[in-house]
Amino acid sequence: MGDESTIFTIQWGDELRPLAQQMQEKLAGTTEEKHGVVGERTTMEQVAARSMKRRTIRHAPVVPTDPDLRRRWITMVDYDDYALFDKHDQLKTLLDPKNAFNRSLIMGGNRLKDQVRIDAAIADTYYGKDGSSTVSVAAAIANGGVGLTQAKMRQINENYDTNNVDPEEKKVLVIGPKDHTDLLKLSEVVSKDFNDRPVLVEGRVKFWMGHDIVVSNLLSTTSGVTKCLSYVHSGIGIAFAMDFNLSVDQRVDLTGKPWQAAATISVGAARLEETKVQEVDTYHA
Repeated sequence: MGDESTIFTIQWGDELRPLAQQMQEKLAGTTEEKHGVVGERTTMEQVAARSMKRRTIRHAPVVPTDPDLRRRWITMVDYDDYALFDKHDQLKTLLDPKNAFNRSLIMGGNRLKDQVRIDAAIADTYYGKDGSSTVSVAAAIANGGVGLTQAKMRQINENYDTNNVDPEEKKVLVIGPKDHTDLLKLSEVVSKDFNDRPVLVEGRVKFWMGHDIVVSNLLSTTSGVTKCLSYVHSGIGIAFAMDFNLSVDQRVDLTGKPWQAAATISVGAARLEETKVQEVDTYHA
């Protein structure tokens, strides 16, 4: 014999929800982009600054000078991810996970594009006519045993000015969560007395000292030292042989004829100029 609890039931969930993760591509539009690449490598061409010479003789023969042309190389890398779900699985659950699988693949692609940019910013970059030479990122602004400070921000901007980086070009600062907390502790950030426009939006710092602020968990952190990044739009280039593509097809070649969600992309990136990208190290115990 049983009491009323014998007939108690359970209402199972009818929606598949994603766990906490970065969903959007946070660095979209902050770098140079190239689409439709054909080949395993591509280049981004550059021309160095020129200087005019004083004219001292009238009607003298013209003496042209060749432009100083530069070239940066980007290697394309293929990425993919697949998810399968068949009719037999469908019969054993009350929910249809296909849409959730698709969303998960898209979010993974968004994070990948950010990661490719971040990795390229501080990696060795290939340059020259045939791309056989490499150049490293400039020396980092040292962590100094502290987090993100106003002094480091002043140093970033001074470095840009020293290297004649166009002050009108959009600057981006990619920092970690603890670095964002450092900013919230600075009166120079949160006080309207120091800023001519609102800095905080819903409790988050969006812009400070000429930089759009992006908080990311994709930065490298080792022994408490985080490699934050400051760069201008023309400092990093990302190239796509194939933009992110999501397809859903039925796999008749597999038993059960499952539905397959396939995410594919072919992408690469490179630092385009050392003076336009700065590594900014911060420390948190």
